[in-house]
Amino acid sequence: MRRAAAAALIAAVSVLGLAACSGPLEISLFSDPQDDTDRSVDLDVLSDSINLDSVRHLADADGLRYFAAISSDGYCVFVVDPGIGSAGGCSQTLPASVAGQGKSVQLVPDNYSAHDGDGWRELTPNLLIH
Repeated sequence: MRRAAAAALIAAVSVLGLAACSGPLEISLFSDPQDDTDRSVDLDVLSDSINLDSVRHLADADGLRYFAAISSDGYCVFVVDPGIGSAGGCSQTLPASVAGQGKSVQLVPDNYSAHDGDGWRELTPNLLIH
């Protein structure tokens, strides 16, 4: 009985340890390969702390372009108006938020459920706008 309990405990600790070491991303799109659309953002809008290989295009809507990235400051979201400029925000935890170009934007984890009553709408699975 003790051996079975010890084996179960070791298995549970091993699984938890592997999960902690791997540090799964809360946004699976960062695991996808980067494509030309991801690299289409004007790199001048990004700070030096951004991992350029992490930049992902989220959506284009109403003349604005939305991007996500990972930086030393955490998860980042950018709103780019090609004719005017950009705004961005980063956070160690999700959601990462930014208000700019007339929109409030949140970068949210996979399987996040928007609260319609709060006025947020899902533009893509990881992007809410208000």
